[in-house]
Amino acid sequence: MTQHKTLPRVAAMHDISGFGKCALTIALPVLSACGVEVCPLPTAVLSTNTSFDGFLMHDLTPYLDDYIAHWQAVGVGFDAFYSGFLGSMEQIRIVQEAVARFSPGLVVIDPVMGDNGVIYKTYTAGMCEGMKTLAGIADVLTPNLTEACRLAGKP
Repeated sequence: MTQHKTLPRVAAMHDISGFGKCALTIALPVLSACGVEVCPLPTAVLSTNTSFDGFLMHDLTPYLDDYIAHWQAVGVGFDAFYSGFLGSMEQIRIVQEAVARFSPGLVVIDPVMGDNGVIYKTYTAGMCEGMKTLAGIADVLTPNLTEACRLAGKP
């Protein structure tokens, strides 16, 4: 008898950048190539990543609670929850609630707050503080040097 192993499933809460080789446009194909079923939970749609002047960002916060509630209503479960770029303080709360609702076996938090010693323009001081809370629920935390210093309260 042949046994069929189901693919591991991850909820990937991140932005979609139209240009810039980052975010869900990278996470989806990479995780899929590794044999993971990726369920995107887009936080925002950006024209480019935040390193470009004049980028446009459409915040998807108003849709996220309903999106997650529908997944729960139809019985979708996750082996892992991955959080990347968050576009608002409210999205930090949504990550916490989604992790509590789905109880995934693995929580991966990529803080995506800044680069090269500079916090992104989309991030507020409150969001940086809120990210410390998310770091506390992470099984795996993947900050770059800028983000690690900010989370640790170091200049």
